[in-house]
Amino acid sequence: MLTDFKTSTDLLKDVYICYERATKEKKKKKKDDEDEPHWVEVVTEVLLSLLLLQSHLGRVITTTVFKAILGHMTPTAVGLITDVLIPKKVGADDAGGVLVDTGAGGDEDDDENELEDVDDTSGEDEAENSNEEDMEADEDDDEEEEEEVDETFRKSVKEALGKAAADKEDESEEEELPDLSDSEMFQLDDMLAEVFRQKKLAGGKKARQEKKKETDNFRIRVLDLVETVIKSERCGDFVIDLLKPVLLLMLKTNPVENQVLCDKSKSLFALLRSKAKGQKDSIHSEDYHKNVLIELIELAQSVVDSNHLQAVAAACFTVMNLSCGDINKTSPALPFHYVDLLRETLHNVIK
Repeated sequence: MLTDFKTSTDLLKDVYICYERATKEKKKKKKDDEDEPHWVEVVTEVLLSLLLLQSHLGRVITTTVFKAILGHMTPTAVGLITDVLIPKKVGADDAGGVLVDTGAGGDEDDDENELEDVDDTSGEDEAENSNEEDMEADEDDDEEEEEEVDETFRKSVKEALGKAAADKEDESEEEELPDLSDSEMFQLDDMLAEVFRQKKLAGGKKARQEKKKETDNFRIRVLDLVETVIKSERCGDFVIDLLKPVLLLMLKTNPVENQVLCDKSKSLFALLRSKAKGQKDSIHSEDYHKNVLIELIELAQSVVDSNHLQAVAAACFTVMNLSCGDINKTSPALPFHYVDLLRETLHNVIK
């Protein structure tokens, strides 16, 4: 409210509309309202926007409110959260394209949506107190870095000019610069153009690196919401919605570039598998479960790393062991449609 009043008032208006929809009794739902998003989906979008703010308080408020509305969550609302986690530019074959190459080659184009830094739990309290000091320090660092970049660029231009460059000591003297031939002028133009092109590329690379860092840090914050869902009583209803996005994030993240995001995604994947044991999905159908399993099997066919393949196999086991609808799974036997699917997959692999 104190830093961005207009945005805050707009968000409060949306929240108030959601409050009215959630509390008032509706006798009949109009046809015009069928296309409108559920109130919990709107609130989820508001909470995600709060995570974009560079504020520890916003993060705390988001987690608190999210826990309060967790009982009303829908698969669509959970999908808004997981959309942030799934690496972009996957293409039509979203099952496997992003997993073969886990290097930094495609990371710059993959991440486009998110922000902020992440702190360990032990340092969260200190982060709020030192926020202003960090901002001032960042400004000072930016100024120093700009000076360094300008000096480097100045040296590059001077090297490109060669003899045509004037020394600072000679700037005050009235001395004629050497005449250059047309060919020398053209060569000089090309060299200067190359210097400016390199400067532009360096600036773009730096911007992409900063954007990727902000994207990864935002994903870490969103994983806090995922962890809240996993640890809740409604975990069983959303295992199928969380499993693949968390798996893709875990396989896509390069530990060299972001160890924190890599470790957190791995720990949440293990926690999700552990919590899914004995859980019951009362929302999704058997066909939906089967389709997810097919996607995971297709994903396994494109994975080249053995550790990644084990993770995909573990995800498949999680789906097959998850009870669906009114089914009371009392025996370890797999449903027949899973057996047929696995038999068909093995047949395709063997032939």
